[in-house]
Amino acid sequence: LLALKGWCYERGEAVLVYEFMARGSLEAYLCRDPGRRKGRLDSLQRRKILCGVAAALEYLHFGLDECIVHRDVKAANVLLTEEYEPVLADFGLSRLIPHNVAAVTMTVVGTAGYIAPEVVYTGRSTEKADVYSFGVVLLEVITGRRAVEPSTSDGLHIVEWVKMMKRSSK
Repeated sequence: LLALKGWCYERGEAVLVYEFMARGSLEAYLCRDPGRRKGRLDSLQRRKILCGVAAALEYLHFGLDECIVHRDVKAANVLLTEEYEPVLADFGLSRLIPHNVAAVTMTVVGTAGYIAPEVVYTGRSTEKADVYSFGVVLLEVITGRRAVEPSTSDGLHIVEWVKMMKRSSK
């Protein structure tokens, strides 16, 4: 998890200070635009990143007195250290939920393509919504395809694209 190093609030503006992440975001490695792409990740780096994000979510959901639902798990919020260690960042949308509560009704927030369908339909959020978002990130890392790729002719969400690929392989 990305630790807050300091903050300042002056003239109605907040500034948050975090440790510099030398490798930038995971999104920069998945980007299809060669001008913006930071490089390639080998299979061991990909596995290390995915396992690290999964461990961060497990801690947020089960390692504290209350469950923290991040609500914006996406490749852009996974930052990488010099050694490609993942750090989950941007807790601006996160919420605390007591462990004994099944689900909490909240305003639907997050990034298109990463929001769990049940959150959109019911407005009720649990840690399972973060797990869905993590699944979208996992599919992005495995396939190299964005969650929603507006530049492609099919414009399919990655989950629908994977389902379509599975059906066509039968």
